[in-house]
Amino acid sequence: TYTFVVKDGRGQPISGKLSDGSDITNGEVSINITKGVSQTVEVVDLPAGAYTVAEKVSSLEDGKTLNEAKRGDNNAGAVSLKVVTVEVAAGKSGDTVDASAIAEFVNDYSASGSTKLQITKKVANAPWPFTMSGENREYKPVTFELTAISGKKSDNTAIAATAVPMPANNNIITIQPESNSVNVTSLTGEFGEIQWNKTDVGNTYEYKIEENDGWNSTEHTPWTNDGPITATVTVSDDGKGNYVGTVVYTPTDKNDTITNTYSAKKETHVEATKNFTGRTWGDAETFDFKLAAVTDGAPMPASDTARATKSAPTAVFGDMSYTNEQAGEWVYKITEVVPESKLAGVTYATNEVYAKVVVSYDADKGEVSVAQPEYFSDATCDTKVAKAEFTNTYGAKKETHVEATKNFTGRT
Repeated sequence: TYTFVVKDGRGQPISGKLSDGSDITNGEVSINITKGVSQTVEVVDLPAGAYTVAEKVSSLEDGKTLNEAKRGDNNAGAVSLKVVTVEVAAGKSGDTVDASAIAEFVNDYSASGSTKLQITKKVANAPWPFTMSGENREYKPVTFELTAISGKKSDNTAIAATAVPMPANNNIITIQPESNSVNVTSLTGEFGEIQWNKTDVGNTYEYKIEENDGWNSTEHTPWTNDGPITATVTVSDDGKGNYVGTVVYTPTDKNDTITNTYSAKKETHVEATKNFTGRTWGDAETFDFKLAAVTDGAPMPASDTARATKSAPTAVFGDMSYTNEQAGEWVYKITEVVPESKLAGVTYATNEVYAKVVVSYDADKGEVSVAQPEYFSDATCDTKVAKAEFTNTYGAKKETHVEATKNFTGRT
C-alpha cells in the first residue's frame, strides 16, 4: 500500500471521495499495488484549481524508492521533490480529466548486500607458537586464501569458477595474535566483502578456504592442519532491500575452523648386551633378543627383535617415537630368544631385564623430552642394573672310563 497526500491551493488537506465511493481523510489517498501492475485512483468532484500531490515516504517499504514523480502530460519531466502539482479544470472528471490533472508516481525497488566469509585458526595440544624478540613475545603468522570453486543457478545451470563473485580485495588474509598476548588458542579473520547484485539472487556459490603457509611438520614446527574447508553461499532477496548470503561451511563439524594440531615427538631405543664365555665366540654365531611392552599401549619399534654378533655384541632395537600426548612412564621386557637349534654345548641366558622410558612434555614451550632408558632386573623397576646384560656359557662334555685288572694264582 502506497499513501499520497492531496492538498489544495492553500496547502490544506482535501476532503471528499474517491471514485470507488470511499472517503478521503486528512487528504490521504491510498493505492494498493499488485506486484508489477500499475494502479490508478481518482478523486472526484474537486473544485477547479491547483492541487499538490505528494507521496508519503514513510509508506514506502524497505528497498523501495521514489525514482520519478511527474505530471501526466509528461511535458514537465521529473520533479526533484516528491510532490506533483496538478491543475483541475472546471467540469472535468472521469474519462474527461485532462492529462495535466493526473499525477503519476513511479516507484522502483532496489536492494544491495554483501557477505564476508571468515576463517578461524585454532591450535591444539600446544600454545600458539611464538618467538621472543627482546622482551616481546611475537606470534607466528598464518595466511589463508579464498578461491572460487564453482556455482549454480536456481535451475541448476552451472556457473564457472571465473564467474563466481569474489571480494574486491582481501581474498588472502594473514592471522596473527597481537604481541605479548597470553593463552591464545584461536583467532578469527575475515576476507573482503563479496558484493551481491540482482543477478546473484537464487544462485549458489562454492568457495575454498585453505591455509597457505601451514606450519609444516619439521623437527621444530611439528604441526598438521585439517583443512581446507568449503564455504557454500546461497544468495536471496529478503524483500526489504537486502541481498542476503546464507553461508554453510563444510565439513559441518568444523564450521569455519581449521585446526592446527601439535604433535611433537622424540625417539629413543633400548639395547641388550650379549656376554659369551667358555670358548671363543664364532664369527658366524648370532644371538637374538625380543622386546615386549609391559605398559599397555607402549610405543614399539618397527621390529620387536634385535641381534647380537661377535663384532657387534650389543643388540640395538629400532627407534621408538613418543609424542606430547604420550607423556608418562613406559616399561618394556627384554629376553633372549632361545633357538630351536641350539649351539652345541651352550647354555642360554634365561634372565629378564626391564627397560623404563620416561617421557615428559613442557606445554609452555611445546617441547617433548625423552630420558635415556633405565634398566631393571624386576618388573616393578625397583632394582636398577647398569644395562640389559645376558650371559651365555659354553661347557663342552668329554667321556672316559676306568678299568680293573684281575690276577689269579695257585692253579690254572
